[in-house]
Amino acid sequence: MGNAPTAGASEAGSACDEWRQIVELLTPDRDQEPAQVQRTWEAILPALDAVQAESSAELAADVNRFTGALRRYAAHLEKIDYDLDTLFETRRGKKLAAATSHALTPVIVEHLQEECQIPIG
Repeated sequence: MGNAPTAGASEAGSACDEWRQIVELLTPDRDQEPAQVQRTWEAILPALDAVQAESSAELAADVNRFTGALRRYAAHLEKIDYDLDTLFETRRGKKLAAATSHALTPVIVEHLQEECQIPIG
């Protein structure tokens, strides 16, 4: 993510750093081996805790929805040994992936783009 931070990003500090890590780790790579998928999610979950703890009151509901969806996704991945092929072979897995993607609300996207200077899309 090559954008230089702006005043808004530096004021947001570590929360933006955590969001940046989450966005980078969530960049799709269907060719990952299960061990790499597991390592990715082991890195994402603590970052989710941090953004939840640091989110403003105006973002809290959206952040809670998003982090909840990601936690459900991670729990399902753990049940299938982090195998993305297995996830996408089932209707349930496809629905869960779509629901997780849709949990990233416009409020969060706007915050990431404007406050943290993180490009989404």
